[in-house]
Amino acid sequence: MKMLKKAAAVVLAAAMSLVMLTGCGGGSSGTQYKLAKVLGASEKTGKMFMDVTVENVNGYSVDAKTATDSKSGKTIMAIGEKGEIYDMYMSTKDGAVYEIDSNDDSESEEIDVSKLYWKKVSANATFAAASSAVPSSEIISKLKVNPEYKYGNETYYAEILSDQSMEIAYCFSGDTLVYVVVKANGMTIGEKVNSISATFPEKVNNDIPVSYDTLMNLKTVG
Repeated sequence: MKMLKKAAAVVLAAAMSLVMLTGCGGGSSGTQYKLAKVLGASEKTGKMFMDVTVENVNGYSVDAKTATDSKSGKTIMAIGEKGEIYDMYMSTKDGAVYEIDSNDDSESEEIDVSKLYWKKVSANATFAAASSAVPSSEIISKLKVNPEYKYGNETYYAEILSDQSMEIAYCFSGDTLVYVVVKANGMTIGEKVNSISATFPEKVNNDIPVSYDTLMNLKTVG
């Protein structure tokens, strides 16, 4: 579980780097970048939903779904395996990190939304590095292009964002974003991109029939 939570932090880092890009006019000033074109629709809606499979985490794969609202600076991430949700986190633009909790002590299988809330948790270094959603007009210009980026046994065209604590490579097959490779805290995490959308699904999944917009507006404690 410790490894899973550490990997979750790295996944959230990638999601937050994407919201910084969508908030800074990526679809206009950075049209020469493939990533800017991928995120063009999200720039208009202010929303981005990303479904990835995080490969080879402690010997198995983890599903991660992130919903980001660039206007509020909130990102919600649900992580699990084979359709089941293990944990849900929310990061806010002030750097705080929360995990979902409930005051519902009943044995009912139905979720009482009125009793859900976000409980503040300690943010590790990766969360702290990733949790600023304040857009910067210089982000796009800081992308570095590597036409022969190697990940696994393949070579990709990649657009890379890096600073002192993290490197994130957005790997393309043609114009399609296929992998996000994150290097942080001594870890290298490969995220296979299943889908990216400029809208949120109506519910998290069948077991958690709550919209991401509803979750983002729950109260926070701590």
